[in-house]
Amino acid sequence: MFGNRDYVSDDDDDDDDDDVSDDDDDDEDDVSDDDEDNVSDDDDFPDNNALNDEAPPLGRDVLYARSGLEFVGGLCNVKYLRLSTKWMNVSDSEFSAWAANYNNLVKLEFRGDWRFIPIFLQTADNLQVFRICTGDKHLKHWIEPNQVPQCLSTHLRTVRFDHFEIAEAEMNIVEYILRNAKVLKRMEIQSKGYGIDLEKKSEAFDLISSFKQGSVECTLDFH
Repeated sequence: MFGNRDYVSDDDDDDDDDDVSDDDDDDEDDVSDDDEDNVSDDDDFPDNNALNDEAPPLGRDVLYARSGLEFVGGLCNVKYLRLSTKWMNVSDSEFSAWAANYNNLVKLEFRGDWRFIPIFLQTADNLQVFRICTGDKHLKHWIEPNQVPQCLSTHLRTVRFDHFEIAEAEMNIVEYILRNAKVLKRMEIQSKGYGIDLEKKSEAFDLISSFKQGSVECTLDFH
């Protein structure tokens, strides 16, 4: 698990009675080009399962919010974010009226409603590492951003998909990132551990390998 903070909603109040520390506040300054050297590829993706609810947090702050979008919007100053929106119920009209800026964000581990993905890509200009858990079928709905996000052109270098099911929406987002990420160094795709035979995996890898790549340095790892 990467990140220096885990965030909890009002539902978790009973588990979070300890005092909240502000020791890490100074770490949330704007991201500069010099910060890229501090993001190690070796630590991009630890071996534990993505968004394992049983994994102990490295640190925890409490953030109160009246709605799911207000909660997510309150995380706009963090550098490292591990977020699940799986249980949020957000209407299309709420999404259309929502505005946020994640300019400090450099590492994102995400699971949940795919409508959040274009927003993070468009507003996290300095995003370098993006990990997506794709195992929730009813939450997959990929719509390409109207313009190529800045992070794809200048910063995003590592992407990982967990619990990949070779669904059409998954293939579409893989193709989009490969085509537009100009400085991408590695894309890792971890397929779902059951229900997908080797022949289907092989066909999917061949198709992904045929996608146009915007970065000549990108390596693909499909397993």
